[in-house]
Amino acid sequence: MPPAHATSRHFTLVDNALDSLDHAAKHLVVGDREVSVNDLKRAVLDVTHAVELLIKERLRREHPAFVWDRVDDFPTSGREFRSVSAETAVKRLERLAGAHLTDDERDAIERARRLRNQIQHFEFELGLPQTKVIVGSLLSFVFGFSRRELEDVYPSVMDVASDLRKFQEFWNRQAPACEKELQHAGHELIECNLCGALTFLVVEAECRLCGHHDEPVRCDYCGKWTMEEFVERTDEGDVICMPCTDAMGPVLRDAYMAYGLHGLLPVLQAELERRRRKGSRDRATPDTED
Repeated sequence: MPPAHATSRHFTLVDNALDSLDHAAKHLVVGDREVSVNDLKRAVLDVTHAVELLIKERLRREHPAFVWDRVDDFPTSGREFRSVSAETAVKRLERLAGAHLTDDERDAIERARRLRNQIQHFEFELGLPQTKVIVGSLLSFVFGFSRRELEDVYPSVMDVASDLRKFQEFWNRQAPACEKELQHAGHELIECNLCGALTFLVVEAECRLCGHHDEPVRCDYCGKWTMEEFVERTDEGDVICMPCTDAMGPVLRDAYMAYGLHGLLPVLQAELERRRRKGSRDRATPDTED
C-alpha cells in the first residue's frame, strides 16, 4: 500500500483489485462498531469490482488488446478507452487465453456483473445475511481463479483478503449443507439469483441460505421453474427459459417467440418432414466404390 501522505499513484489492474479487496475488508471487519447498510453496499461493490479486474488482468497477460472492448482500437487510452464487458471477457478467457472456468465460476462472474449493475443503476436491498453469502461466493471465485490463473498474484490476494476468509469459509461450509438439508426434506429448489446457491424454495419464494425474496416463474416449454431475469416472453405471453431458448436453435426460437407454442408446431412438423425426405434420399442413393 502507498504511504499515507502520497498525493498520486499509478494503479495497475492488480493494484486496483487488491485495493478493492482491502476496502471490502474495512467495510465488513469493523471491530466494535456495528456494520452499517452503507458498509454492506460498499463491500459488495468492492468485491465485484475485484472480480472484474482480476479477469481483465488475466486477459492483459495474454495480450493487452484483449482488455479493449474493440480489439482494433488498441492502444488508445484516456477518455477514448472502453474496456471489455464481463460477458465478453469470459468468452475471451476461454477462447483466446485458454483458461478453463467451471460452471460455478461463470455463474459467480455473471452474478457479480448483475449485482453491480443493480446497485449502481437501480434499486436494491441488502442485509448482512445476504452480504455474507454473496461476498463468500465471490471470494471463492477470487481465491480459486487467482491461485490457478494468476499464481504470482495469489499470495497478495490471500494477504489483503485474509480478514474476509471467514466469509468464504461460511459459503463453502453452509451452502452445501443447506442444499442437502432442503433436498432431503423434499423441497422444490432452484438456484438463487442473488447468491447462486441451490437453496431457493419455489413455494416459499425465498432463499433459505441468504434470505433473498423473489417470484419464480415456470417455463411453458419444459415446465421447470426459474427466475424472471432468466426467461424470455413471447408476444402471446408464454415464458421460455434460457436453456430451452438455447436448445431450440435460431429457427425454432424465432417461431416460438413470434407465435408461441401453437406457432411452433407447424415449424416442428416441417422440420421433421424435411429430415424424413433427406433420410429417404440418402437411403435411395447407392454407395459407389472406386
